[in-house]
Amino acid sequence: MANTPYPELLDKAARRQKEALGLLADQTKYPTVAPRDMKGLKECADEVQRQLERYGYKVIQFGNPATVYAEKDVGAKKTLMCYHHYDVQPEGDLKLWKSSPWKLTVRKGRAYGRGTSDDKGPCVGSIVGLDLIENVLGESPVNVKFVIEGEEEWSSEVLAKFARKY
Repeated sequence: MANTPYPELLDKAARRQKEALGLLADQTKYPTVAPRDMKGLKECADEVQRQLERYGYKVIQFGNPATVYAEKDVGAKKTLMCYHHYDVQPEGDLKLWKSSPWKLTVRKGRAYGRGTSDDKGPCVGSIVGLDLIENVLGESPVNVKFVIEGEEEWSSEVLAKFARKY
Protein backbone atom coordinates (compact mmCIF):
# COMPACT_ATOMS: atom_id res chain seq x y z
CA MET A 1 0.00 0.00 0.00
CA ALA A 2 1.21 3.46 -0.84
CA ASN A 3 1.61 6.09 1.84
CA THR A 4 0.97 9.25 -0.18
CA PRO A 5 0.73 12.56 1.71
CA TYR A 6 -2.63 14.31 1.42
CA PRO A 7 -1.29 17.41 -0.43
CA GLU A 8 0.22 15.08 -3.03
CA LEU A 9 -3.14 13.30 -3.45
CA LEU A 10 -4.83 16.65 -4.00
CA ASP A 11 -2.25 17.50 -6.65
CA LYS A 12 -2.79 14.16 -8.40
CA ALA A 13 -6.55 14.73 -8.34
CA ALA A 14 -6.17 18.27 -9.74
CA ARG A 15 -4.12 16.88 -12.62
CA ARG A 16 -7.07 14.64 -13.53
CA GLN A 17 -9.52 17.56 -13.80
CA LYS A 18 -9.26 17.91 -17.60
CA GLU A 19 -9.85 14.17 -17.98
CA ALA A 20 -12.90 14.31 -15.70
CA LEU A 21 -14.34 17.35 -17.49
CA GLY A 22 -13.92 15.52 -20.81
CA LEU A 23 -15.87 12.54 -19.52
CA LEU A 24 -18.53 14.85 -18.11
CA ALA A 25 -18.81 16.73 -21.42
CA ASP A 26 -19.26 13.42 -23.22
CA GLN A 27 -22.17 12.52 -20.92
CA THR A 28 -23.72 16.00 -20.77
CA LYS A 29 -24.13 16.32 -24.54
CA TYR A 30 -26.97 13.79 -24.59
CA PRO A 31 -30.50 14.98 -23.77
CA THR A 32 -31.59 12.40 -21.20
CA VAL A 33 -34.97 13.39 -19.83
CA ALA A 34 -36.88 10.12 -19.28
CA PRO A 35 -39.14 9.09 -20.94
CA ARG A 36 -38.98 11.98 -23.44
CA ASP A 37 -35.45 11.47 -24.80
CA MET A 38 -35.20 7.73 -25.52
CA LYS A 39 -32.56 8.23 -28.26
CA GLY A 40 -30.40 10.38 -25.98
CA LEU A 41 -30.85 7.94 -23.10
CA LYS A 42 -29.57 5.07 -25.30
CA GLU A 43 -26.64 7.14 -26.56
CA CYS A 44 -25.71 8.22 -23.04
CA ALA A 45 -25.92 4.64 -21.73
CA ASP A 46 -23.57 3.60 -24.55
CA GLU A 47 -21.21 6.46 -23.62
CA VAL A 48 -21.23 5.48 -19.94
CA GLN A 49 -20.47 1.90 -20.97
CA ARG A 50 -17.53 3.03 -23.15
CA GLN A 51 -16.16 5.15 -20.31
CA LEU A 52 -16.32 2.32 -17.79
CA GLU A 53 -14.76 -0.13 -20.23
CA ARG A 54 -11.84 2.28 -20.80
CA TYR A 55 -11.20 2.11 -17.05
CA GLY A 56 -11.11 -1.68 -17.07
CA TYR A 57 -14.67 -2.59 -16.04
CA LYS A 58 -16.73 -5.44 -17.48
CA VAL A 59 -20.04 -3.85 -18.46
CA ILE A 60 -23.54 -4.96 -19.43
CA GLN A 61 -26.69 -3.01 -20.19
CA PHE A 62 -30.11 -4.18 -19.05
CA GLY A 63 -33.48 -2.89 -20.25
CA ASN A 64 -34.59 0.32 -21.90
CA PRO A 65 -33.67 2.90 -20.80
CA ALA A 66 -30.69 0.84 -19.80
CA THR A 67 -29.40 0.19 -16.35
CA VAL A 68 -25.64 0.05 -16.90
CA TYR A 69 -23.96 -2.50 -14.65
CA ALA A 70 -20.18 -2.60 -14.39
CA GLU A 71 -17.77 -4.53 -12.24
CA LYS A 72 -14.06 -4.82 -11.62
CA ASP A 73 -13.27 -7.90 -9.57
CA VAL A 74 -9.74 -7.71 -8.14
CA GLY A 75 -10.22 -10.68 -5.82
CA ALA A 76 -10.65 -8.52 -2.74
CA LYS A 77 -12.73 -9.64 0.25
CA LYS A 78 -14.83 -6.49 0.16
CA THR A 79 -16.84 -4.83 -2.59
CA LEU A 80 -17.78 -1.18 -3.05
CA MET A 81 -20.93 -0.47 -5.07
CA CYS A 82 -21.59 2.97 -6.55
CA TYR A 83 -25.10 3.94 -7.60
CA HIS A 84 -25.67 6.76 -10.08
CA HIS A 85 -28.12 7.82 -12.78
CA TYR A 86 -27.63 9.47 -16.15
CA ASP A 87 -31.16 10.76 -16.69
CA VAL A 88 -31.98 14.34 -15.76
CA GLN A 89 -34.87 16.67 -14.98
CA PRO A 90 -36.30 18.69 -17.90
CA GLU A 91 -34.22 21.73 -18.80
CA GLY A 92 -37.07 24.21 -18.45
CA ASP A 93 -37.16 27.51 -20.30
CA LEU A 94 -34.11 27.65 -22.60
CA LYS A 95 -34.16 31.46 -22.44
CA LEU A 96 -33.03 31.19 -18.81
CA TRP A 97 -29.87 29.27 -19.76
CA LYS A 98 -26.70 31.23 -20.54
CA SER A 99 -25.47 28.28 -22.62
CA SER A 100 -26.98 25.10 -24.02
CA PRO A 101 -28.05 22.67 -21.28
CA TRP A 102 -26.60 19.89 -23.47
CA LYS A 103 -23.09 21.34 -23.75
CA LEU A 104 -20.75 21.37 -20.78
CA THR A 105 -19.63 24.93 -20.14
CA VAL A 106 -17.16 26.02 -17.46
CA ARG A 107 -17.50 29.59 -16.20
CA LYS A 108 -15.54 30.98 -13.26
CA GLY A 109 -14.46 27.48 -12.23
CA ARG A 110 -17.99 26.04 -12.23
CA ALA A 111 -19.36 23.46 -14.64
CA TYR A 112 -22.77 24.09 -16.19
CA GLY A 113 -24.95 21.72 -18.19
CA ARG A 114 -27.91 19.45 -17.50
CA GLY A 115 -26.88 16.71 -15.09
CA THR A 116 -23.53 18.14 -14.05
CA SER A 117 -24.50 18.01 -10.37
CA ASP A 118 -27.34 15.44 -10.51
CA ASP A 119 -25.97 12.98 -11.36
CA LYS A 120 -23.56 12.81 -14.29
CA GLY A 121 -20.88 14.81 -12.45
CA PRO A 122 -20.88 12.59 -9.36
CA CYS A 123 -20.80 9.54 -11.64
CA VAL A 124 -17.68 10.83 -13.38
CA GLY A 125 -16.22 11.73 -9.97
CA SER A 126 -16.64 8.13 -8.84
CA ILE A 127 -15.08 6.71 -12.01
CA VAL A 128 -12.05 9.00 -11.95
CA GLY A 129 -11.72 9.00 -8.15
CA LEU A 130 -11.66 5.21 -7.92
CA ASP A 131 -9.12 5.09 -10.75
CA LEU A 132 -6.96 7.60 -8.86
CA ILE A 133 -7.09 5.43 -5.75
CA GLU A 134 -6.13 2.38 -7.80
CA ASN A 135 -3.20 4.25 -9.38
CA VAL A 136 -1.93 5.64 -6.07
CA LEU A 137 -2.16 2.30 -4.26
CA GLY A 138 -0.99 0.20 -7.19
CA GLU A 139 -4.21 -1.81 -7.07
CA SER A 140 -7.75 -1.36 -5.87
CA PRO A 141 -8.22 -2.48 -2.25
CA VAL A 142 -11.81 -3.53 -3.05
CA ASN A 143 -13.84 -5.00 -5.88
CA VAL A 144 -15.91 -2.25 -7.49
CA LYS A 145 -19.41 -2.36 -8.96
CA PHE A 146 -21.40 0.40 -10.63
CA VAL A 147 -25.17 0.47 -11.08
CA ILE A 148 -26.12 3.45 -13.23
CA GLU A 149 -29.74 3.79 -14.25
CA GLY A 150 -31.52 5.85 -16.87
CA GLU A 151 -34.85 6.63 -15.22
CA GLU A 152 -34.23 7.70 -11.62
CA GLU A 153 -35.97 11.00 -12.26
CA TRP A 154 -39.02 9.21 -13.62
CA SER A 155 -39.79 5.74 -12.25
CA SER A 156 -36.84 3.33 -11.86
CA GLU A 157 -38.92 0.49 -13.36
CA VAL A 158 -35.94 -0.97 -15.25
CA LEU A 159 -33.76 -0.81 -12.13
CA ALA A 160 -36.39 -2.79 -10.21
CA LYS A 161 -36.43 -5.45 -12.96
CA PHE A 162 -32.61 -5.51 -12.96
CA ALA A 163 -32.57 -6.00 -9.19
CA ARG A 164 -35.05 -8.89 -9.39
CA LYS A 165 -32.99 -10.60 -12.12
CA TYR A 166 -29.55 -10.06 -10.57
